[in-house]
Amino acid sequence: MLPTLSDLCYFCLNDTLHKHDELLSALPLSKIRTLLVRDLSYDLMSIYETISITNLTLFDCSFNDLCQILKYVPMLKYLNAGCMDSDVKDDKFLKTALCLANNQALLLIKLIIRISSITFVDFEMLLKQTPNLSTLILSSSSRHLINAYDWEHFISILLPHLNHFEFKFYIRLIEKDDTDRTIDELFHIFKQFQTDFWHNQHHWYTEYYVHKDMAIIYTIPYISQYFTLTPDRNKHCNILVNNSQSFERVTKLTLSSSALTNNCRHYFSNVQSLHLVNYNSRSINDLCALNPEDIQSIKNIINLSNLKHLDIEDHYSINLSLVLLEMLKQAPQLSSITMRTSSVTLLFDNDQLCQYLNKMIKKLNIKKLAYFYPYIHSNQIEKFCTIFSNIEQLECSIDQLDHLLLLLSHLSKLSNITVNSSCFPDDINLWLHDKTMELKRNYLFEYTEEIFSPENKTLNIWIGENIN
Repeated sequence: MLPTLSDLCYFCLNDTLHKHDELLSALPLSKIRTLLVRDLSYDLMSIYETISITNLTLFDCSFNDLCQILKYVPMLKYLNAGCMDSDVKDDKFLKTALCLANNQALLLIKLIIRISSITFVDFEMLLKQTPNLSTLILSSSSRHLINAYDWEHFISILLPHLNHFEFKFYIRLIEKDDTDRTIDELFHIFKQFQTDFWHNQHHWYTEYYVHKDMAIIYTIPYISQYFTLTPDRNKHCNILVNNSQSFERVTKLTLSSSALTNNCRHYFSNVQSLHLVNYNSRSINDLCALNPEDIQSIKNIINLSNLKHLDIEDHYSINLSLVLLEMLKQAPQLSSITMRTSSVTLLFDNDQLCQYLNKMIKKLNIKKLAYFYPYIHSNQIEKFCTIFSNIEQLECSIDQLDHLLLLLSHLSKLSNITVNSSCFPDDINLWLHDKTMELKRNYLFEYTEEIFSPENKTLNIWIGENIN
């Protein structure tokens, strides 16, 4: 079918299927303008005389293939790539490096790249192919790229059109060569990104942290959608700019409850997903740290009016019902919750909370905690279905097949349910067909077993309209 789509100009394949290359080889790459795929190999590119792709997103490719793409896809204007490590000892990489000539990607104006390990020399070789680049967005854990002087020299000479540069550099401090590197030395390195070249000439401002075993420096605003806020972050930022919008792009925040006790200067205006954890708990007595009064501290950090999903750890269980009730009152868009099995029954005795849950929650994920409280008990199923009678998506674990039937029959608004269990029989498809016929609904099933853990079985069910 794909070869017959001669006018196909946009194609996205975001699944890592085994037939990934087979599907791509069937595409009319000479016609496609926008392509989003896992990777684009040299073997595939070499069979085409002309590849007219102008917008390319690669979820996971090798650095070697990335270099080849600049050679074989000359019409590229936009490239977004997640790359594996660059290994200069690799013979294939060296061969590619020798074959590359400068200025091959003359039309490329925007490059977004994520790469772990690479030297500045290797990355420089890549950017030499893009003399007209105007936007560069870079995320890397390579310490070799954290050199402001090298960047200043390279940008001034080889990237004269670059006017938009965003980056996030982060390094681990637990490696052997970090033992003699002091915090002051790191700050000195980071401050080189706050000189006249960066501030006055280009208006590129940065903030940096040293957090436990990691150091990070990033341009403002922070480029990632994800951020973790813990109490021991030592924040140093440029005081000459208004950094109130530093985290305006962050939509998913992990927040340690112990960070609420400090005078936090961070503000996240657009958080849609909040994960509450407690990284600093050293004993079981410290685990239940979050109280309803802490909601005000949370409001000082995030804008609760945008919050849509809440993931709350089990160690808040003693105050969970009160905390969750207050969150539901303060977050009008909150419709999705992730919690642990042991926490579910703690919600049952608070009538006001049950009313809020019934009215607001449409998506619920109940995570199993290993051998402790792994399932919802039989005598709790009906109460659970009453409280969450309006949910549309559910993920949970069960230890009895009858519980699945109870959920399907009592939760009339479900459109999708994902169930993890070790009790599914070998003839699960036949069993499902017979039992669901009695419910007079249309169902679509997907059943999977983990290859290395066959006891871990997952059943995904999509639920359609009633059968008359």
